[in-house]
Amino acid sequence: MKVGSLFAGIGGIDLGFEQAGAKIIWANEADPYACMTYKLNFENELIEMKIQEVYNEEIPDIDILTGGFPCQSFSTVGAMRGFEDKGKGDLIFEVFRILKAKQPQAVFLENVKGLLLQDKGKSFDTILEHLKNLGYYVKYQLINSLTHGNVPQNRERVYIVSFKNETAYNKFVFPEPIRNSSTIKQIINPAEQKEEALYIPKNTPLYEQQKEIMTNKDAVYMIGAKYKFGQFSNRCPALLATMGEDTKKVPYVTDNFGIRRLTIRECFNIQGFPNDYIIPKNMSSSQLYKQIGNSVTVPVVKRIAENILQALS
Repeated sequence: MKVGSLFAGIGGIDLGFEQAGAKIIWANEADPYACMTYKLNFENELIEMKIQEVYNEEIPDIDILTGGFPCQSFSTVGAMRGFEDKGKGDLIFEVFRILKAKQPQAVFLENVKGLLLQDKGKSFDTILEHLKNLGYYVKYQLINSLTHGNVPQNRERVYIVSFKNETAYNKFVFPEPIRNSSTIKQIINPAEQKEEALYIPKNTPLYEQQKEIMTNKDAVYMIGAKYKFGQFSNRCPALLATMGEDTKKVPYVTDNFGIRRLTIRECFNIQGFPNDYIIPKNMSSSQLYKQIGNSVTVPVVKRIAENILQALS
């Protein structure tokens, strides 16, 4: 099955579909830094421009169209301006434009939980209505990476899957929850010392305040108001794009050497990216934290993609 990828980012959705057995033949992404990371890991054609500038004729014939369209306009972390957020929230209509022109057999869309809540659900209803008017049968589900991805991350996202064919629609089911055997300790390896800049300096007020509290090496901690830490036992809260704007938004852990932020690689692993996924060496940590927060949990996408391919077979 040939896949075209919109809002490809660093390729989390693409990787999940590849692992499921599909072939990515074309992708589009506007962020130049995300494009750099993407090209280190994929060989397919990548169009590096805004989706509004992509002509329908430039997109090859595809069986499946995917898109993790911009979430900031629907996130409870942001202003939740929805479709009124020009250049972000309204980009879903570019997806509809391309769907109308290319008519793929199936569509996979992903976004934040807030999409269900924005404007009392009216924005989500509008999306469903457009898909149905384009001739698609639509299913959607709110899925947590913790229960469906076997990763130690509490990340709820809305997944929308649509089919042109009613038989494929009827055959498709979202994956069931699975036993989660992953732990934070498996990812952070507390016996391995990381770079010094990640650690809270000892003999500082913040360190002295937290050293008696942050003792659990199976927990992840988040800095809240007035530098109070929230504890999450053996799981990580959702990794956010705002990690790239403020290092205090990066989760903290305790290892054998002190209290520190999660590394870039650890964040990628918490999202289910494999260890052989290439991370750019000369890119700022702020860009990389932003990229992984904007991405998806790969094993969740893979499981959904497997069911899409089975429904289309």
